[in-house]
Amino acid sequence: MLADRDARIDAEQVSGQYSVWRDVLRVMRCPRPPCRYEGQYYWQDPEGKRHHRLKTHYLKTLVKYVEQAGVLETHADVPDSVHEQLYAENQRLNKKKKAAENSTSGSVCPPVYINVLPARSSQPSIQPSANDAMRTRPGCTESIVIDGLLDNSVDEYTE
Repeated sequence: MLADRDARIDAEQVSGQYSVWRDVLRVMRCPRPPCRYEGQYYWQDPEGKRHHRLKTHYLKTLVKYVEQAGVLETHADVPDSVHEQLYAENQRLNKKKKAAENSTSGSVCPPVYINVLPARSSQPSIQPSANDAMRTRPGCTESIVIDGLLDNSVDEYTE
């Protein structure tokens, strides 16, 4: 598109015709350096003062408008059809953004915790088998009978 535009501008300069592209781009470029759209083309909404970025197809539409004897000297001269397209695109982007925000905030999954234990040692276990444990345990066949409260009996025993 830029090569095509440059070729048209060069042809217009050689032939002495006035450049429609140059005039459209001059009007639609942001003139102030502090603007975040500096170096880009935009249309400023006269009511809300909001800047709408002009993509290539919008610029082509404006060039065709001027070529068909339309007047484009300020942002207020932009045709209503372009206004409507820009508003519709803005609404579509806002709906898409809201849908993305709702889908991410509405489906928050609970965190998943995974505990990883250290690998088992390759050394053989030293724990005795159940039969060995039975043999080494002292054989206690009688149950212990404690008279009175357990706390008092323990205190008396330790004195």
